[in-house]
Amino acid sequence: METNASVPAVPAVPPEQAAPAPAPAPAPAPARFTAAEIAAAWLALLAGYLVMRVLAVWEKPLGAALVTLGVYLISALFVFSRGRRVTAKAVILPLLGAALAAGIAVTAIPAVRVLDAMACAVLYVYWVFCALAGSAEGFPGELAVFEFLKAAFVLPFPSMGVLFRAMFARNGRGRGGKTALWILLGLVLAVAPTAAIIALLSYDGAFSGLLSKLVIFDLEKVPGQVFSVLFGVPLAMYLFGLLFAASRGLRSAAMGPEACRRAAGRMRFAPGAVAAAALTPALIVYVLFFFSQFGNYVMAFSGAKPDGMLYSAYAREGFFELCAVAVINALMILIATLFVRRRRPGAPLVRTYVSVYSVFTLILIATALSKMLLYIDVFGLTRLRVLTSVFMLALALCFLAVLVKQFVRRLPLVGVVAAVAVIALAGVSLCDLDGAVSDYNVGAYLAGRIADPDVDLLQETGEGAVPALLRLSADGRTSPRLRSRAGAALRGIASDLSEPATIWSWSQPRARAVTALRRGGYLTESGALAPQIAEDGSAVLSVSLSSDDKIYGVSCAFSIDGRLVSSQGAECADGSPLDSPVRFDILPEDLGGAAPGTVFTVALSVQTEPDGPLYEVPGRLVMKLDQSAAVTEAVLSGDRSSGFKLQTAFPYSGH
Repeated sequence: METNASVPAVPAVPPEQAAPAPAPAPAPAPARFTAAEIAAAWLALLAGYLVMRVLAVWEKPLGAALVTLGVYLISALFVFSRGRRVTAKAVILPLLGAALAAGIAVTAIPAVRVLDAMACAVLYVYWVFCALAGSAEGFPGELAVFEFLKAAFVLPFPSMGVLFRAMFARNGRGRGGKTALWILLGLVLAVAPTAAIIALLSYDGAFSGLLSKLVIFDLEKVPGQVFSVLFGVPLAMYLFGLLFAASRGLRSAAMGPEACRRAAGRMRFAPGAVAAAALTPALIVYVLFFFSQFGNYVMAFSGAKPDGMLYSAYAREGFFELCAVAVINALMILIATLFVRRRRPGAPLVRTYVSVYSVFTLILIATALSKMLLYIDVFGLTRLRVLTSVFMLALALCFLAVLVKQFVRRLPLVGVVAAVAVIALAGVSLCDLDGAVSDYNVGAYLAGRIADPDVDLLQETGEGAVPALLRLSADGRTSPRLRSRAGAALRGIASDLSEPATIWSWSQPRARAVTALRRGGYLTESGALAPQIAEDGSAVLSVSLSSDDKIYGVSCAFSIDGRLVSSQGAECADGSPLDSPVRFDILPEDLGGAAPGTVFTVALSVQTEPDGPLYEVPGRLVMKLDQSAAVTEAVLSGDRSSGFKLQTAFPYSGH
């Protein structure tokens, strides 16, 4: 008999008594910024602007050097404020960067200045990572490339927006950064239309005059300033993003040491047989080439040359081809090292191939260098020959390190190669390369080792060749023809250096050249050209007139105390404009009886339209004469607001 047990009913829960929904997570509190971070944010903004101002490092060497050193110094203070443990890399890397930064102002070679700046940037990024985030290696090894990529791309970009939050942090909290960012964006968007409006309204003379009184800077420099701000702000965001992320340990798990090692292992997917098959054909070619050229190699290392061949042709023959082959070998070895499996049966075979390739490449480099030394011994040095030789020596050291790596597996190859590159670049930057090259050529000519010091090349070298040219022009063993050419070259360089250097464009070679030219009498103490009377009676001084407008006619009158001593004019008969600049010469007879300190007044009248009137361009020329009536100083001032530019120079011909 079944019984139905009663089951108590479960009372229904009213809707209003249901379990409450989970409360939303509280918004994260704004990041707190330390005083060092706030100061670093503002300084990063200034640094970004200044870096853009000196971006043309080949034209602004001192400015680039000072800004680079300033960035390193500010970052060093920030690193010190974080209390990190001082490591060898945290000390050596900024010192290397500072040496290369100084090299920007020491070297006179534009390409080397650019390489210095690029190397400073690479060292800076890697140093910040090592000093703040910490490197997994004591000496840069196989992880150095991954760490640099992490420092350059993974850390800074996600943190770029932190700059403005830190700049406008209140009580250490970054609350005002978003508003400041919108305000800055609005100001940036207003730059272009405001500049266009000013340009369009400047047709009115009264408005232009008012602007010239209100604006304390040159309006022509506004585009450069706008460029510096537009690109300096993102650069500042990058710099501070790198410092902030590295110091806070952000994204530390990304690209960790073990992950990088696993990634490097996955890259090595190719078996050793592939590398052996790829490297064997070129190896056979090298054996045949060395066998066919054995006699020439013996001559090259002994300093001899084949019969019937000029030294220049023999030295140049195959040099650049050998250099190109060495670079190709470096790329083949790099590919084999990166993508071929290790610790497999084929690994010893690959190491053997890499070793043989390294030996063959070292022989090629030695052959190319022997040809270069032979060429230098006969024809002297040039900047390109020295730079090429330094590059080949550095490449030889790198191949030697690759060879040693095949037997000493623990050798940090990446660090050795990077050290060789930095040391070679620093050596080229910090030495007076142009001066050494010029001194060698002049000394070799005076000693009778070479037939021609190549004055034209010395003049192209520029400021670095000034001491050597002065030595050449003053030495009694120099032929009259070369002495005259050296004097002309010095006057050409003096003309280029007569414009005063700014804090941005100053460099050590320029300062040394200006000092030497002053001592040699080619520049005055004020830096102006110091014309001299020519022995053949040619012009003492030239006054040139240039203008952005077309010049159809001009007259020039030189007076002493109101007395006309010379009058010259120029006009084009067919109604076409004159070639600019228009030059007038002061002849020796114009100086007749002039006492030292005589003031010559230059009156220039210019015709800017084919049938238009003459407009006077006033000028004042002060010439100082010594007792022999030689001009020791000439200073010409003119009214540049009229659109015409007056310059003084003395002609190259006849000196």
